[in-house]
Amino acid sequence: MKAWQSPYIFPGGLELRNRLVFAPISTMSSSNIGLLSDKEIQFYKSRSQNMGLVILGSANVSKMGKAYDHNVTISHDAAIPNLKKYNNQIHETGAKSVIQLYHGGSSTQFLSSQEEIYAVSTFYEEQYYKEKQYHELTESEILQILKDFGEAIHRAIRSGFDGVEIHGGNPFLVQQFLSPRSNQRKDFWGGNEHKRFRFLEALLKLANEIKEKEAKHPFAIGIRLAMEEIGEDGITFLETCRITKKISQLPVDYIHFNQNNLFEMQNEQMKVRMIKEMIQKTICVIGNGSVDTEEKIEDALEVVPLVSIARSLILHSTFPVDTNLSFSVKELSKEKLLIPDGLWRSIMESPDWFFGTN
Repeated sequence: MKAWQSPYIFPGGLELRNRLVFAPISTMSSSNIGLLSDKEIQFYKSRSQNMGLVILGSANVSKMGKAYDHNVTISHDAAIPNLKKYNNQIHETGAKSVIQLYHGGSSTQFLSSQEEIYAVSTFYEEQYYKEKQYHELTESEILQILKDFGEAIHRAIRSGFDGVEIHGGNPFLVQQFLSPRSNQRKDFWGGNEHKRFRFLEALLKLANEIKEKEAKHPFAIGIRLAMEEIGEDGITFLETCRITKKISQLPVDYIHFNQNNLFEMQNEQMKVRMIKEMIQKTICVIGNGSVDTEEKIEDALEVVPLVSIARSLILHSTFPVDTNLSFSVKELSKEKLLIPDGLWRSIMESPDWFFGTN
């Protein structure tokens, strides 16, 4: 048996048949009200056959938190039958299923239909659109957003998911609370590093409370983070180390890192290894980035217990089994690969990205 084929059990009891995770992606093919199309469900099912876990990304938890069009939603009960249908298909393959939850925060500015933008704190940045209204979240609005996340977790359980992943990067709202650049509040929710962590802490505790009350089967709670924030005055790698140490002391099953290269080094040490060695041993670390061969999977699993894959799996539904990565973009077939229309457009517009390393 190869290393990736061995089963894995999360701290909370959810068992995976192997060590491979389909990383959350945006297929950009859902309906106007955020329902998965049949093509999307077929696509995900086809990619589940060799995976231990499939993460459906990224689902907006409220209408005001939606950052882009044609993404899946979990913001209303009407989405539940659609998500149940999706989960039935994923579970038929033997894989487990997690849904990634997000609120866009100030990133909703890029959606043309959003005129009023709810930001952690209002300050001038060149990327902001002057024709839009930027509104600093009030205490009651922050509590409402936490409630929105809670309702989304309720729906995830009712829809048959095996867990939820809180999106703490991209940069969406959770990262905006964590960041010294975007969180310049002077109240309970901002200021020093300890205060900037409070929103995520409250959210993870809420997720665990709902899990304990409602989940009848093992239900994983995870958080996705970037290793560091791009640009000046953002979250540094050293701050990420401190954040992950705090997260590991909470009732969380895993921390899932978003990197261009899982094997990225700092001071002659692998970053993800540095973090793994300083946090609670019971917390699972999922590594991601530049894992595009079976050999790299084996190398990654010497450092982390689970590895997530996106690009290689998009282009090869059977990855890492019976895979030939040598074909070109001209040889791609949307129909043969069962790729939804929105994702196909993205591949055609950015072939260098998709044919690069994962």
